[in-house]
Amino acid sequence: MFRRAHMFLLLIVLLSYPTIFAIIETASIPIFAVVESENKAVAAKLTIRIAPGTGKIWSSVEPLVGTSTQHTEKVALKVAKNYFKDINKYDYFFQIDSNASVVEGPSAGAAMALLLISMLQNKELPEYVSMTGQINEDGTIGPVGGIFLKARKASEIGIKLFMIPKGEAYQTYRFEDGIKTVNLVEYAPKHWGMYVIEVSDIDEALKYAFMDLNKIDINAHIKEQKPFVPKPITVSYALEPMRKTANEYISEAKAKIKYAEELLNKKPLSNTEMLSQFFELITQAKKLVEEAELLYDANYLYSAANNAYIAKINATMVSDIVEYDLLGSGTNNLAVWKNMLSKKISSLEEKLGKFYTMEKAEWLIASKQRLIWAKNALEKIDTEVSLVKRIRNYEYASGWYEIASDFYNIAATANDAFVPDMSGLSEKAASYIMKAQSCYSSMTDKDEDIERRLDAARTAYQLGWYDASLFDAASAYGLCKAHKETANKTALQLIERLNSMMPELSSEIDACDACIFSKLYIAHASYYYESAKH
Repeated sequence: MFRRAHMFLLLIVLLSYPTIFAIIETASIPIFAVVESENKAVAAKLTIRIAPGTGKIWSSVEPLVGTSTQHTEKVALKVAKNYFKDINKYDYFFQIDSNASVVEGPSAGAAMALLLISMLQNKELPEYVSMTGQINEDGTIGPVGGIFLKARKASEIGIKLFMIPKGEAYQTYRFEDGIKTVNLVEYAPKHWGMYVIEVSDIDEALKYAFMDLNKIDINAHIKEQKPFVPKPITVSYALEPMRKTANEYISEAKAKIKYAEELLNKKPLSNTEMLSQFFELITQAKKLVEEAELLYDANYLYSAANNAYIAKINATMVSDIVEYDLLGSGTNNLAVWKNMLSKKISSLEEKLGKFYTMEKAEWLIASKQRLIWAKNALEKIDTEVSLVKRIRNYEYASGWYEIASDFYNIAATANDAFVPDMSGLSEKAASYIMKAQSCYSSMTDKDEDIERRLDAARTAYQLGWYDASLFDAASAYGLCKAHKETANKTALQLIERLNSMMPELSSEIDACDACIFSKLYIAHASYYYESAKH
C-alpha cells in the first residue's frame, strides 16, 4: 500500500513539472563577432539553459551583455513562441562565452532563435551548424556586417553549414592577389569545405539545420543569387533622356568601384577599423550595379538610375576617404570641398531662378528638388558629430548636385524658355507643407526620406520655387500616409491592397503623354511591387 502511494505521489510531482523530459535542457552553438581594429573574426559560444519557471530571461554577467543583445534574447524568445505553446512554463538562461569584456549587438539573434527552438522541440542541433543574422519578431532574418570574416572563421573551427541572411552571399575581401568580390555560396565549398546557405527566415534555417548535408544542392542556391527583375516594359520616346542618364550613371558607378578597389589595394589605411565597412560598401555597390544593368535592360529606367547613383555614392565615399585620408590628416579637405560645392550650388540656383519651361517642366522641377536636397545636405554637415556622417552628407550633396545639373541640362533644351510667375502655386504648396508637417509630427518613428523632402519643401518655398515645394511636400505627405497605412499589416494584406490599386493607377498614367516622371515613378513602384510578390 505504501509503495503504491509513493508511486502515485511521484507521478503527481512529475506531472506538476511542465513536460520536463520533452525538451533539451542545455545546449550550445558557436557564434561569431568581428574585431574591427584587427580586421578579423573571433568565435564565441552561446549556451542556453532551460529550467522550469515563468517565462523569465536571464543574461550572463561575465562578460557583460549589452542592452541590444538583451533585446535580441527577448525577440528570439518571442519568435520561439510560434513553435512551442508552453513557453511561459520555463525560464531561459543565456550565456555567451567570449574574450570580450562586453558582448553587444544583434548579430547572434538568428543563432539564438535557432538554438532555442531546436531545444524546445527536443531536437539536438548538429555541432557542425551555425549561422549569423539579426532576428526580427516576424521570424525573418536581417543583415549583419562582417559576413566574409565570420564565415571564414566558422570554417576554421569545423563548421560545415553556415547560414547567412538572404542577399548577403556576395562579399568583398582583400585576398593575397588583390581585392575581389566573391559569392560565398559558390566560394566556401571550394576553398573552405563548408556550405554557406542564404536563409530569409527561421523556418528556412530550421529546415537546412537538420537536413542531410549531402542533399543540399549548391548549384540551385548559386542560381538564386541573381537579383529579381520583373518582365520588361515598353517605354515612350519621351523617356529617352532618362535612358541616357541611367546608362551614364551605370558606367560611372563601375568606374568609381574599380578606382576604389585599386586604392584599397595600393594605399594603406591610417584607420584600419573602417576596412570591413569599406568592403561592405563596395559589395553593396557591386550588387546595386548588377541590378541596375538588369533593370536598365528591362526599361525600369528610374530604378536603374537610382541603383547606379547609390552605388556611385558608396564607391566615391570609399575612394575619397582612402585617397585623401579624410579620417586622418586630410580632414581639412572636407571644408575646402564644401566651400567649392556651395559655390556650384549657388550658381545653378541662380540659373534655375531665371528660367522656366512648360515643355520640359518636370525635368526642371526635378532639378530644383535635387539641388535643394544638395543644398540642405551641405548645410547639415557641420551639425553632425560623426566625421563619417559628415563625409556621407557631403557625398550625397555632391551626387544630388550632379543630378540636378543633368536634369537642368535636359530642361534647357526646351524651345519655350521664359521667366516664370509661380505665385498661383503658393497656397497649394503651403497647404501640403502643413499636411506633411502634421502627419510627420504624429509619427513615432522618424524617417530620413520624409524628413529630407519636408525640409526641401520648406526651403523651396522660401526661394519662391512653389512648384518644387509642392512636389516635395506632396511626396512627404504621401510617404507619411503610406508609412501609417502599412503599419501592423502583413505582406499578404499589403499585396492585396496593391493588387487593387496598381492596374487603375498604371492605366491613368499610361494615358498621359506628358507625365514623364509619373511614368518613371509608376515603373519604379511596379518594380518593388513585383519584387514583393516574388
